[in-house]
Amino acid sequence: MDVVVDIDDPDSWPPEVTRLVKSVVEGMTDPDWRDYPYDHLGWAHFEEEEWHLRELLTDCRLVGYHAARLLPHEIAQIREVTDLEVLTEELRLRKVSEARSHHPDAFAGDDPDGALLLRSGPNDWQGTADVRLGYLDFVAPFTMFDHDARGLMNLLDTWGGETLGWLRREMRPNPISMKLTVLSEPTIIELAARVPTLNLTPLLPAFAGRLEEVPGSYWHQWRTTETIPPRYVLDIITPASARWPTTLDRYRK
Repeated sequence: MDVVVDIDDPDSWPPEVTRLVKSVVEGMTDPDWRDYPYDHLGWAHFEEEEWHLRELLTDCRLVGYHAARLLPHEIAQIREVTDLEVLTEELRLRKVSEARSHHPDAFAGDDPDGALLLRSGPNDWQGTADVRLGYLDFVAPFTMFDHDARGLMNLLDTWGGETLGWLRREMRPNPISMKLTVLSEPTIIELAARVPTLNLTPLLPAFAGRLEEVPGSYWHQWRTTETIPPRYVLDIITPASARWPTTLDRYRK
């Protein structure tokens, strides 16, 4: 099994990673970096160190959190059977088909085949419907939920999240999406993604921020190009879970 590294838990870091991050932090002369770690420790200033860090993490997986709103059968599948897939058109079609199979009443009337629902995303406000295809997005570390979870609320408010997206605010809400949202539950999926599959959002600022216990400034969002196998889906966190963040208490029933 790959080594699982949690930014929030320095004890999980390989010793050579800890040494590298410490050396970078000890060399920082501008105390302002603690307020803006991604400005001071990003690629522009620490490209060599960032590549070195990623090389040290080649055989590791990074713990992260994928926010979604899921129907009961989807939560059960992730818990018991399936992996956590990157976004594909086939996945989008399958989600709508399975939702119709489990909740046919939601598809009665308008858009019985879910065609309009499929055309509404993913994340169509970002300009193109395929903006997230081939990726799985997540945030890290879990500490971020203590400070700012607002950016995830859109993904938790509507069934489908980034997989299906939703119609722009100025357009009439999709009636099927509204019905499925009522039947679904906000969910945070804890995962471990292979570091070599991650995009180039810098890792060094997050590790340095955690080492220095910078409050609320070092979390970020990454994306992986690899489906997460079941053994690396570490937890399914719902509003009924003890781990559900207090910043998201509005979702508790």
